[in-house]
This record gives sequence, C-alpha cells and structure tokens, in this order.
Amino acid sequence: MASFVPAPVLSDASLSGIKGYVAKSLETDRAKKKVIDSLISDGVTPDHLVAPKKGQDRQFFDGVLKPAVVMGFSTTVQTLLATDTSKLNDPQKTEKRYWIQQISSKIKDIRRAMLKRQEKGANERKTFAERVEAQIQKLIEDIQSKEESGISDPVGVIAALNEAIYAI
Repeated sequence: MASFVPAPVLSDASLSGIKGYVAKSLETDRAKKKVIDSLISDGVTPDHLVAPKKGQDRQFFDGVLKPAVVMGFSTTVQTLLATDTSKLNDPQKTEKRYWIQQISSKIKDIRRAMLKRQEKGANERKTFAERVEAQIQKLIEDIQSKEESGISDPVGVIAALNEAIYAI
C-alpha cells in the first residue's frame, strides 16, 4: 500500500516568492520582445549580434551594441568596467572579468531570441484571412492524400473549398 503524503501548506513567503518570480519573468519576456521588435525595426539581424572577426569593422558591435548593454548594468558595475584594469586589485579584476563576460552573454541572449523568432516566423504575422486560407489549403491537401476519406464527393468538396479560397 502506498502511504498518503499530505500536500505541504505554503507560507506567505513562498507564495510571495512565486508571485514575485512570475511577475519578474513576465516583465523580462515583455522587455525582450520589445528589444527584438525595436532591433528588427532598426534593420538589425542576428548576424549583427555576432562579434566581428579580426580585421572586420567593429564600429557597431564595440561602439554601439556593447555600450548599450553596459548601460543596463548598475552604476557600480559601469564604473568598474570603465576603470583601468591596472588600477584594480585581484578581486576587482575577477569581478570586472565576470561583467565583461556578461556583456557577451546578454548579446547572445538577444541573438538567440531573434533567431527563435525568425524560426517561428513571428516577423510575418498572418492576418485572419491568411490563416483561414492556409487551413482550407491544408484541408484540400488532406482530402487529396487520403484514398478513403469518408467524403462521398471529394472532387466536389475540393472544388467548393477552392471557391472558398477565391472568395477570401
């Protein structure tokens, strides 16, 4: 016999923590969508978010993109990044190295999100009419691919569906 294990009762701290996490997560998702929409409208592609190889023009990557990411960090981190490394002690150098890596990490996050959107085709939002037409076209293909569809007059149904597409 399996023993019954009662469900735990969540404390106010746990409930508040879950609420805060979900709220921040949704806020982050909205912010990322806004950034991607803005970058796309500016003509930026995922390829622009890859560090240029040696000898290639780095003006956009180093002069625009990286500083924009740094502006999202706290002022303490911005000050650390602006400080000459030779003037830092070892723990500060380690901390600076970490934040330099975070710049590239954040750029890669944005690039991955742009690539994901491209894969989904989210840049090309379809109208209601386009979605209906695609669904009708899929029905036609399904009817044509099945010998036994259970439809008494498949040719007539396909002709009617084609007329529906033309009516759209």
